[in-house]
Amino acid sequence: MTINTTSANTAPANKNSARTMTQKPVWKSPLVWVIGAFSIAILALLINYLATPRPTPLLAAPVPVEIAELPETAPVVEPEPEPEPVYEPPVYEPTEYEVILANLGLTDAELAELPRPVINTILPAGLPTAAPADLLPLAAVPKYELTPGVIEPGGEPVLALENYSDLVIEPIAARWTVVGLEPGAGGNPGWVKVMVPVGRGALPSVNPAEVNHQAVWVPEAAVELEPETLRVEVSISNRSLTVYDGDEELASFHVGVGIIGRTDTPLGLCSVIARVIIQTGAESLLTNCQSERLDGFAGANWATVAVHEGAGFSQATGGAVSNGCVRVPPAKFRAYLDHLNVGTPVIVLP
Repeated sequence: MTINTTSANTAPANKNSARTMTQKPVWKSPLVWVIGAFSIAILALLINYLATPRPTPLLAAPVPVEIAELPETAPVVEPEPEPEPVYEPPVYEPTEYEVILANLGLTDAELAELPRPVINTILPAGLPTAAPADLLPLAAVPKYELTPGVIEPGGEPVLALENYSDLVIEPIAARWTVVGLEPGAGGNPGWVKVMVPVGRGALPSVNPAEVNHQAVWVPEAAVELEPETLRVEVSISNRSLTVYDGDEELASFHVGVGIIGRTDTPLGLCSVIARVIIQTGAESLLTNCQSERLDGFAGANWATVAVHEGAGFSQATGGAVSNGCVRVPPAKFRAYLDHLNVGTPVIVLP
């Protein structure tokens, strides 16, 4: 039997073709129309937005920023430029010594030319004198090599006192007995009255009353004042010597004094000027007083009165046995007199 294969194979194909031919076009789909309408609306809005003039947008107002307050700081000060140094010559300050001389209208060279008292000289006329009642419990130590001396405060210089004594081999530092003070006031300098350590006012053969007790005024600024409370008193009538410290009696004993009417021990105020050993080997205190009977002694042209170790008299009563010196028993001298300083006053009473 013959089978017709053509019709069997073609029938399904025609069925599919008919189905295909009956499908709707895409543009007729509702979804396409919705999407198209939406797109057109969007495009219209865009065209309208682009076509509409727009005002220039305003800038937003600045937002104030709060700045933290900084702590105050000191202003920076620029340093001032240093001024150029100006040379100023140093101001000369005169020394105390120069002021002393200037107050007297005196130069150093002129002071050096003034008379310097030594043990055998005759002192200038008109010098003041000193009595026991003038004595002060002071001693004056010179500050300078030469000290000007005047007859009255503020007067003309007449002497130049040296700051040492050369009565012995080793020079002795000067220390003068004080017998008067005149303090400075109103810008005026002060003055000190001291006993002249050496020299005589006159020779005994010329005027015995003017031999001893000369004093001189020196500028207060030229000396250092220090206490001197020790003193020696010699009684001619009692032939005795007493040592005092102020008002206190330290010792009293009999001594030998000058021969009455021949080589009397001079009365009045004297001062120790050196501690020496005399020719006999005896310890001795030289004073600034000299004999009022003798122009010279033992070949010298001066006759200093001394208080020294000696004998030739009764230690129980004393005696008038010397050439004017005061003789002291050696044991008493070494116990009470050997330590006395230069400038210690010695008062000789009748």
